[in-house]
Amino acid sequence: MPNATAFLFAVAITVLATLWGCRSRQALIDEASRSRFAAQGCRLRRARLDLLAEHSRVKGSRAELQAKLTRRLVQAKRARLRMLLRQLDALQGQALASRSHAQYGGPSGALTVRSSWHAIAPDGTCPAAVPQWEWGSLLRAALADAPHERAVALGELRSSSRLPLGELHELAARYRQVLDNREFDGILDVAHPSCGGRRFAWLEGDRLLTIDCPGGGASYAIDERAELYEYVRPLRVGRGEAILAFCGAELNLLLHPQLRPELLPGGGGGEGGGEGGGSGGGGGWEFEGDPFGQSRPAETLIRVEAPRGPRVPSVLVFMIDATSRAHFRRSLPKTLATLERLAGGGAPTGASAQGASAGAPADSPDASERLHVFDFEHYNVVGYNSVPNQLPLFCNLSPDALSSLQPGRCVWEAFKRRGAVTLVADEVHDNCESPTSVLHAIRQSAYWMGEREQPDHQLWRLFCSPHVKPCCWAAGGFLNPGRRQCVGGGRELHQVVVGYLEQWLHMYAAAPRRFAMVNTMVAHEHFMLRLPSLDETLSGLLERLASSTLQETVLFLLSDHGTHGIWYNDYEIGAAEHKLPFFYMVAPDWLLRQRPGWLEALRANQRRLVTVREVYAAMRELAAFPEPESHEAGLRSLFEHLPEHRSCADAGIPEQFCACRRVEG
Repeated sequence: MPNATAFLFAVAITVLATLWGCRSRQALIDEASRSRFAAQGCRLRRARLDLLAEHSRVKGSRAELQAKLTRRLVQAKRARLRMLLRQLDALQGQALASRSHAQYGGPSGALTVRSSWHAIAPDGTCPAAVPQWEWGSLLRAALADAPHERAVALGELRSSSRLPLGELHELAARYRQVLDNREFDGILDVAHPSCGGRRFAWLEGDRLLTIDCPGGGASYAIDERAELYEYVRPLRVGRGEAILAFCGAELNLLLHPQLRPELLPGGGGGEGGGEGGGSGGGGGWEFEGDPFGQSRPAETLIRVEAPRGPRVPSVLVFMIDATSRAHFRRSLPKTLATLERLAGGGAPTGASAQGASAGAPADSPDASERLHVFDFEHYNVVGYNSVPNQLPLFCNLSPDALSSLQPGRCVWEAFKRRGAVTLVADEVHDNCESPTSVLHAIRQSAYWMGEREQPDHQLWRLFCSPHVKPCCWAAGGFLNPGRRQCVGGGRELHQVVVGYLEQWLHMYAAAPRRFAMVNTMVAHEHFMLRLPSLDETLSGLLERLASSTLQETVLFLLSDHGTHGIWYNDYEIGAAEHKLPFFYMVAPDWLLRQRPGWLEALRANQRRLVTVREVYAAMRELAAFPEPESHEAGLRSLFEHLPEHRSCADAGIPEQFCACRRVEG
């Protein structure tokens, strides 16, 4: 019996062990299955993540490829546009060369319409004076729907220009076609209303930027840089001379020169720090009598004394791009009146004039003396557009020789070598896609010209900013040719640039001498409507400088060429205006007393054929003054008597650009 019990107990234990073993094995099998399933799930999830990553990578690559293709397409379109523009320039140059003085209905293909006025007067005088009229009268005649209104406007044109009514009617009808072109919808406003908008941004004291933007959303960019910084509180802008301030989508443009003490006698040290820190020019400063509201009052004001010692002339070149002598005279009556007053010996105004009346010595820089004004009536272009005329003006070089430009050839270099502080403030209208200005062209193609050979201050790079909408079809851009150049706060671009120039002149009053070039494109537009907006600003600038800066400075007030590439150039009058830009020169009396031969030559050359090359030579002589300047072989100066019957061939003017071109009819 005990044995049976033990046997049964052993069997039970065996059964239980077997059951436990089976259960454990099943648990192990289940655990292995779960682990296997979990691993498979993990691999599946990893594969899914890899697939998603690959999809994202492919999608990103596709987007990157699409963006690259888009960029290449845009670049190809721009290259195509530049090629077409070059072809257009070439065709227009060929057209200028092949134009005949044909009567209406003349030979097929003749682009220049002959009129009762000709460049060569009946007595052989050439170029004959371009007929004058108010461009507003031509605009009224073009826009008039009522016959009476058109007749009145045409009558005004007839009485001032002496051109036949039929010819004036033809001009007005063609102008109307241009104004009605649907291509200009949204960008052309023939009324040209004054600029509006709120002033919300300032630079104060030591370049402290303040933006008043209720509700937030303020930001700013500096110079040509793409970075757009969020504005939180007032901060010091240590570097940069152009600030594009935004309150939402609204713009305020600020232009302020940055003082570089090392450029002044006894100066030293480097420039200030970056954005938000560092010195912006050695203490607070303010431009006295700031006419355009560039700055708020500063707590401290640096007052710099004019340099003492031998008097040497500075040079200021104020250029109005694409402006003929006729268009200058019809569009800027206040400026013309100011020049005539100065030419007549009108007394300067301001503090310097008071110093002169108080008995300052005649040779003292504080004495205000008379200014001489010269009007060069036969100033002729040497090329079609800006660069072919400006390169000879500043560097005595043609565009096809630009790659071989050597240091020392350009005017600003000659002034820098003699201690001058230099500035070039030039408008650029295409986001710097093509070399449309001298410095831009030099940077792209003049391989031997480094930073040291270039001007100390360069404002043109502002227009390379991606935040500046390029000309010409951006409806909200301030480079739009169909409207005023509004840059916020009720100001126009030329007002801000002139304010910048005056601050720069004040800031560097202690420099031994200065060279500055300002080029405004206020007249560089299709409709010939915008130039009158410059009149108040330019006449005011001349009035303010007459008793100060111009007492030590020779002013070259000129254009590189007349209006070009528009409908008006298809007529003989318009073609002549393209070839005959305006050129005035203002010089202080003390300089011409020391160089009486210059005075005699300038008086004679006002009625003789003049080009930019003679102006270049004259600026080189001013840079060398009082030492003589030896010119390159064949180069003549404005300060020497030019031949009375000088021909375009003698002056190096290509035949197609000669205003006195004699073509057999």
